[in-house]
Amino acid sequence: MQACELCPNSGGIFKYADTGRWVHMVCALYNGITFADVERLRGPELRSINFSRWGTKPCSLCEDGRFNNTGLVIGWYVCSVDDVL
Repeated sequence: MQACELCPNSGGIFKYADTGRWVHMVCALYNGITFADVERLRGPELRSINFSRWGTKPCSLCEDGRFNNTGLVIGWYVCSVDDVL
């Protein structure tokens, strides 16, 4: 089974990256990975990753402590009432 280079989860939709490894489509999109073919979302370019973000912050959603520092730190937008009105 394929393994994602950006997270500890298996299964799902994978894309073959420029490094010869596999990544989840959603991991590539949420982590701001560039694509060689942007129109078809082919060829995620893992060499474009800023590795200083790797494992620097625990995930607040992961319940398993073994995995909560294993991926890239992504930014989440938290909306407020002012944003909606």
